[in-house]
Amino acid sequence: MSVQIRIERVGKTYFGAKGDHVALNAVSLDVERGEFFTLLGPSGCGKTTLLRILAGFETATSGRVLVDGVDVSALPPEARSINTVFQHYALFPHMTIAENVAFGLKRLRRPAADVASRTREMLELVQMTALAERRPTQLSGGQQQRVALARALAPRPDVILLDEPLSALDLKLRQAMRFELKRLQRETGVTFIFVTHDQDEALSMSDRIAVLAHGDVQQLGTPEDIYSRPANRFVAQFIGDANLLKGEVIGVDAAGQARCRINEELIVLASCDDALVVGQEALVSARPEQIRLLAPSDEGAAGEVRNVAFMGDSSLVELAVGEGVIRVQTSGETLRELGLAPGSAVRFQIPPLAARIVAGQ
Repeated sequence: MSVQIRIERVGKTYFGAKGDHVALNAVSLDVERGEFFTLLGPSGCGKTTLLRILAGFETATSGRVLVDGVDVSALPPEARSINTVFQHYALFPHMTIAENVAFGLKRLRRPAADVASRTREMLELVQMTALAERRPTQLSGGQQQRVALARALAPRPDVILLDEPLSALDLKLRQAMRFELKRLQRETGVTFIFVTHDQDEALSMSDRIAVLAHGDVQQLGTPEDIYSRPANRFVAQFIGDANLLKGEVIGVDAAGQARCRINEELIVLASCDDALVVGQEALVSARPEQIRLLAPSDEGAAGEVRNVAFMGDSSLVELAVGEGVIRVQTSGETLRELGLAPGSAVRFQIPPLAARIVAGQ
């Protein structure tokens, strides 16, 4: 793959009479051609601001945006080969579905035969041919989203920007549309840049994810990297569920693995990217599904069941451990075997290298 979009130290400050607001702090990242790339973060983190700068709807205070090596920072939206699918789709209610899809092609003054052919092709791609003569108000939310995608794809843009396009859909439809979006991106080969605050959406669809907070990129990597090897406390807490345990480094080996004492009974062998020294404080992240529950007679750290939450194919168990709480995700079979209920005594282990030391206290 080659770099298609390069964001170089892009900053955005909104100036106001009551004070200035910094939305982006000199953000730099590359997006590769044909990639499904996601900007993920909570509300106010800067992800939508960055998307609007890419589209040309906002002007950066500093830095620049390059597409295929060309600086497009000063170009208006219509001069960029970048189309946007908005959160609420922005379909034209007075037009049919076919007319909505053809709109961009007609504005580009394409020949009528080409417009008709490309419109049919796009309607087939999104499986909406049978509804071509309906109006947007006659469609479900998922169908409207497909039409918005077809309209954005019709002019053959280099890049599609998607601004939280699934947020208005119900849960079942959101889950189904994840597969549709990924299918469309794979079949067309167009670069997708997707904005969301939903970690499940990001993890299930993306080739790579940039996690943003407070106008900065906290971590950039594949879904597996982001989930399994969080760079800092924010990423560990924001992506999935994580137990964050304060401990002390009591040993470091040549491979960068550290033994951390959480309490007198719980010593964890954790992975880490940073250099550590014996005696320093460390923040250990352990995912609930990585922790093993054991019988009270087994060897391990002691805990007391505080709560059990049924989650369908698994259950989330809250353990009181000293003055803190540790969450463990386990199977119904394990619950039954151990006879766990609120008030039960139990032991648990964090397997070697299942935990990770992250930055931040």
